[in-house]
Amino acid sequence: MKFIASLILSSSVLVVTPPAAGQQQSEYLSLRLEMERAIRKGNAFLQSQQEKEGLWGEKETPALTSLVLAAMMRDPGLDYTKPHPKHIEKGFDWLVQQQKDDGGIYVKGLATYNTSSAIMALLARDREEDRPMILKAR
Repeated sequence: MKFIASLILSSSVLVVTPPAAGQQQSEYLSLRLEMERAIRKGNAFLQSQQEKEGLWGEKETPALTSLVLAAMMRDPGLDYTKPHPKHIEKGFDWLVQQQKDDGGIYVKGLATYNTSSAIMALLARDREEDRPMILKAR
């Protein structure tokens, strides 16, 4: 679990690392703006595909919802000082309801894949309240 957390942290550093001393930020401004626009468009599309219950894709595959949530949590435009948008919280609400008595987060089949994907999404959300669920799932 520490490896996954450090991997997430190291990849997020690449996104927010400021330019080196003396390097002009405007050199990469166009690229940054294009990337942010693409992320916004992708997230808007994903939001439009969310089911009423909060999931994405098929109910039998919580990993799909997990992958969407993990991607949305890495949006550089997300303000972490405010509550998450309702559609993201609705997705997490659905996801956590899928946890079984054995700790796994799955519906049927592919228990390891679905559970590990759910753990990845919960780690991206980075809430202390999720810690017991993550520990039970591992």
